[in-house]
Amino acid sequence: MTLPRPKPAIPLPIGHKQALVRLLQAGRIADARQQAETLARLHPQDGFCANVLGLAAQMEGDTQRALDHFARAVALAPEVADFGANLGYALNRSLRHQAAEAALRRVLRHHPRHVNARTNLVQALVELKRPEEAVRHALALIRHMGETPEALRVLGVAQAQAGDDRRGRHTLERALAGDPPRFEEYALLARCIENEDGPEAAIRRLRDIVFNHPEAAFAQMELGNRLAQSGDLEAAETAYRAALAANPSLAHAFLGLGRLRPWCANDPLLPALKALARNTGQRPDHRADALFALAKALEDIGDHDAGFEATMQANGLLRGLVNYDCDANIKGMSELPNVKFRPLARQHATAPQAAPRPIFILALPRSGTTLLEHILARHPDVTALGEDDTVHLHAIRAMETGNLATLARAARSHHARMARGRPVVTDKFLENGLCVPALAEALPDARFVYIRKDARAAGYSLLRSPLPPKGHPYTMDQVEVARYVAAHHRLMQVWMGRYADRFTEVVYENLVETPQTQIPALLERLELPPCADCLAPEQGKRPVKTLSLAQVRRGISTRYRDRWQAHAEALAPMCARLAAEGAPVRPR
Repeated sequence: MTLPRPKPAIPLPIGHKQALVRLLQAGRIADARQQAETLARLHPQDGFCANVLGLAAQMEGDTQRALDHFARAVALAPEVADFGANLGYALNRSLRHQAAEAALRRVLRHHPRHVNARTNLVQALVELKRPEEAVRHALALIRHMGETPEALRVLGVAQAQAGDDRRGRHTLERALAGDPPRFEEYALLARCIENEDGPEAAIRRLRDIVFNHPEAAFAQMELGNRLAQSGDLEAAETAYRAALAANPSLAHAFLGLGRLRPWCANDPLLPALKALARNTGQRPDHRADALFALAKALEDIGDHDAGFEATMQANGLLRGLVNYDCDANIKGMSELPNVKFRPLARQHATAPQAAPRPIFILALPRSGTTLLEHILARHPDVTALGEDDTVHLHAIRAMETGNLATLARAARSHHARMARGRPVVTDKFLENGLCVPALAEALPDARFVYIRKDARAAGYSLLRSPLPPKGHPYTMDQVEVARYVAAHHRLMQVWMGRYADRFTEVVYENLVETPQTQIPALLERLELPPCADCLAPEQGKRPVKTLSLAQVRRGISTRYRDRWQAHAEALAPMCARLAAEGAPVRPR
């Protein structure tokens, strides 16, 4: 018996391929999708239609659908480099950087000169905190395509992320010269300039760029960011509005503007913000930023229900981008107190006479750490380091290995270098709360201040804040945020019991209600001389780079204390879980 031979797959005619490409280029996404679906049924073994469907889904902001289509395209035609590069790009956008790296390396194994695959691999390596590898691949990109503005941009980003501020600055300036209005890496360029020459130099360079290129929206936005950090809120608002006049799709400019002051119902930018938040054809994380900005605006004008709806819509978009296991996270936190360390050698156990004494400020994000550090920074004996992760990275390594010696050396050296001759430094990198034993054992003179809010206020602050989903995946669901808030407090209770003589607990609500008694008591507990300036943190001149940059410029106030209460009914799932977990709340 002879079985019938299968019919060979009929390839998609070149004319149909060209027609699909023209539709995408013309922005006719729905038409391209419809035709690609029809052709895919006629040519089910041709990967081109799946690739077009992936591109259409990506342009519509549906990351998961794009991934599914690109994966099918690669499965049907693994030899086509463009399909693999598109899959890697989509994986990067969905924050699955390890999978992106694997997909892109497969492409480059057979097509080492493929520009998009190499570019996307550099991005994946940067996100995976492997900047040295990223630089090597960026240099390979330069060899393949020459010193084009795009290749220089990719190399400059990699160099800056690798900590090479001088080379990163030089390369980014060369990339910028090619097309200032379309250049998007002004934040990295400004960071390199600041690290070399200080924050004022970064502002001067950005002012020079926008003077010559007022249409450079990303430069205007970064200028707004820098001016806001420096405390010049009026000039920052002008810069943000100029950025949005040039490009009304910059969600981060809307976010920045909303931090400076309350929105007014008649603000001429509100219609553009509402339109941006409705636009489903953008990246999910970008639309989430627009929704967070809109939520703030709606709250400011008194539409609390619509504001909360926008907040949770934004969180839903971000939650879809991360694969977060809340049970595993909570379990991991509960096991941290069991970490064991090797005894610290005598030469490391004693602080050098000239070494500054560290104070670590611990808390959940959005719980008042910026205000607390700004208060302490007004003291003449204190240098505030902000959210500096230098010591934290060594502390994490010590928690993993049990070896404290490297942490002790690195922390003493870094603090001495940054203290500017003052005897005390503060470090408010928030994740330090997860490695208190390493810090406490390696730095016997270290003190810890734990500031906490009413758990309901803390949970709502996390839900309404546009925090990076990869770094804070617990903030996008009411029950998950409640579980994390409660688990974090339990962990802090363990540390406070273990290192009771070195810990100070500050309740945010008490601090803002009675600062005249709370602050002197805190200074005494931290063995700092009395200082009246600490009662006026708004007069401090140091740059502030957190989401609270405008709040701390307005002084100590109770105006932000009870915002969660406007949504008490909508927050019922979170509040119920907090109560079940025994999280600390204030009586109403």
